[in-house]
Amino acid sequence: MSSNRTSPGMGALGALAVCAAALAAASACKSDGDGNNTTTTTSTTSTTGSGASGGGGGNGTGGTGLVDACPGPGYESPTPTQETVGAVSAIVQLPGGAPATNITGTVCGLNICIYGTPAANGNILIDVGAQLMIEPRFTWGDGLDYPKLAAHIPTFPAHDFGVVNTAALPALTGGGPMTAGASWLSNGASLTIDVGALVEFDYLIYPDEPQHEFRAVEIPTNGTAIPALQADLELVYGFSPIHTHICPAAGLILPNPPAWAAGTVVEFFLHGTTVFQDFAPYGGWAKIAEGTVSADGLTVSTSPGEGVTELDVIGVRVKP
Repeated sequence: MSSNRTSPGMGALGALAVCAAALAAASACKSDGDGNNTTTTTSTTSTTGSGASGGGGGNGTGGTGLVDACPGPGYESPTPTQETVGAVSAIVQLPGGAPATNITGTVCGLNICIYGTPAANGNILIDVGAQLMIEPRFTWGDGLDYPKLAAHIPTFPAHDFGVVNTAALPALTGGGPMTAGASWLSNGASLTIDVGALVEFDYLIYPDEPQHEFRAVEIPTNGTAIPALQADLELVYGFSPIHTHICPAAGLILPNPPAWAAGTVVEFFLHGTTVFQDFAPYGGWAKIAEGTVSADGLTVSTSPGEGVTELDVIGVRVKP
């Protein structure tokens, strides 16, 4: 459907030290084709809108304004685990059982990332090669054709996840990049960004402005295998462009396929797919807002003054 606008071993410690320095400079570590550690910048940023900012403000390029204005709570583990990782595999399917063609996967820790090649038939195999990794996670999807999901790896050195599920993001329509002062629609999801808000995109994933279009897809939870999923989340949506920061938080409205009763109070959770862990734990979930089911029972929306500061996969449950 369309998207449019409506108005710590020695080796690990050494690598961690390198990566810590890179993280301080807004970078992440990965592996080159020979398995050597390299550093790649991952947060070239731009701000749009007219809000005041210490990093540039207004339209154009900024760097620190959004981080200063809307910092995440941070979810770094005080005692990160280390594991020797061998090979990780999975078969990624779409709702209905079709393969997720050309989907990419990674095994990423806080010290190194190993990237798999696109899997034409949805069968992902990533041979890490007995690397010592800190807090490793398996991720599938990269926020371009599919949402990005991240799961804890339960067994080492090797683990086969078997069948895991995702959903395909809608194609780009040319609807234009998200900007402040408008609502953005896709597959029944609506994101409303305040006038004067700051919006920052991840230009390493989305180097071209047309890729900054708002896109959304429901990831079915009933009868599907999603090892990243928090068990009590009944409604899950994946979004693009991922890792987009919005300040102040944008209001979110989603359809109500669980058919919760009108007025039901719900909670919104953000899924963490980045090692920076500013807004959610890596491979986990963090509550970001509360909300309610509409009077007609058709939608669920975040409460006024609450919403989305980091765009990624978002899940909803009835408030306990």
